[in-house]
Amino acid sequence: MYHWPPKSRWTQELPDSMVWPDFSAYVHFPYCRSICDFCNYETRLINKRGVSSFGAAATAEIRQFGEWADFSKSRLRSVFFGGGTASLMPGDTMAAILDEFRGIGSVEEIPEVTLECEPGTIRSDALAAARVAGVNRISVCAQSFNDDELARITRKHSVADSLRLIDDAVSAGISNLHLDLMYGLQGQSVGDWEKTLRRAVELPFVHVSAYKLYVFKYGAVDRSGQVPRPDEETPEQTARFREMHDLAQAILHEAGYEQYTLTEWARPGYKATYLTDTFSGGAVLPIGPSSFGRANDTVWHNSSYVHQYSQQESWAARRRGIDLSPAEAFKRNVILGLWLLEVDLESPAVLRGSGGSAQLMELLRHQADQGRVDFDGRRVKLRPGQRFDAGQVMRELSELDAEAWLRDEGEPEDPSSNTLNPRMSSLVRILRNDPALYNEVVETPDTTVRRVATGIGDDEVGELIAAVRGDHQAASPAMRELWEQVQSEHVSRRRARARLSD
Repeated sequence: MYHWPPKSRWTQELPDSMVWPDFSAYVHFPYCRSICDFCNYETRLINKRGVSSFGAAATAEIRQFGEWADFSKSRLRSVFFGGGTASLMPGDTMAAILDEFRGIGSVEEIPEVTLECEPGTIRSDALAAARVAGVNRISVCAQSFNDDELARITRKHSVADSLRLIDDAVSAGISNLHLDLMYGLQGQSVGDWEKTLRRAVELPFVHVSAYKLYVFKYGAVDRSGQVPRPDEETPEQTARFREMHDLAQAILHEAGYEQYTLTEWARPGYKATYLTDTFSGGAVLPIGPSSFGRANDTVWHNSSYVHQYSQQESWAARRRGIDLSPAEAFKRNVILGLWLLEVDLESPAVLRGSGGSAQLMELLRHQADQGRVDFDGRRVKLRPGQRFDAGQVMRELSELDAEAWLRDEGEPEDPSSNTLNPRMSSLVRILRNDPALYNEVVETPDTTVRRVATGIGDDEVGELIAAVRGDHQAASPAMRELWEQVQSEHVSRRRARARLSD
């Protein structure tokens, strides 16, 4: 849902001037010392030239935002350095980025600055320098306190590295420590997961993330066959993952942590500002390749490619976004807001238009009847015992067309208007699985599509050609979304092959 509406519609350049409310910022540092099998983010192996180019590009991008956007009524609430492996970022680059943020954020000291750290990648003196630069929160990306599990997911660090990072952070004067854990790892039993959780609550963490390993299609973990994709789990596997999820809830609650998102727990006073801003519809300024931003009801993303991002000319051409309609903004606010466990449909931060439609209310009452949520006509709250199934709630809500969400917005479009010719649907499936034909269509869409589109009407053939050529005016939303899915699958395959060759 974070990437909704479909990215094929994100075609607008950002407005020349935008008045910003209070905001958080995310900095994506795309470099790593190795590429983990489970990762599907935009990352590259670290190299001196790339890191230098990134630093210059990131500081230039922040300055440009300060020149054309209006931050006079806003305050910077938090900065999150993620990646990639943000702890590999040179200290002078980090300090320069924070200085640029202070220049536009109307603050001398940024209340929350998080540095995401892979254990074993940052020395104690570098942590001390980061603290001086303004970092006051460390995310320890331990994933597990079991060395065998770490090796199976191709992490380079050890449990000892994680413990050393904790000690170094505390010695540097950073007590706001976050722990990142994953369950459902290759070969991991429920007992193994419990040992990791028990070890975690003995350590000085004030904030914990615990979430299931997500298996990306065609990635290395997927190819190994050791962990199923979500849509291919057996009932027994789903039951085991549910047990792991519920075990995390129980142990963390018992240790004094409060769950405030689907995957995060915090001790009193330590909820992460960056996360609450992201999921409550707050403004987020994105810096770095493949990062997503939002201000008011405009959402956008930076170029997904590191080499394009590092070219500092024509910044506007490297950002594409969309101005959400009131109905789209309302839908996005509600579904993302459920990540925070509870949504007030009438909150000014959520509501757009005149309020929820009868269809939406009926769907939410149905979810309540199924025992998944509590709903009083205004507030939607995920039930504690049903949070493992929150994805099902969000999927059913996402299937309701955006224009059907608001009262008095008229009837939703007839779904049959977006139904494709069965022969066209069959052709699209072939394109997904035939790299040679896909490449031929990309190179010569007019001739190749007309050659292979036997029995398909001229209108749909023309729409597919338009979608391939990026002509968003001539292709229907359904056709654009299908072609985007085809592209996404081939990109995932290429990345998987590239990582194998490395």
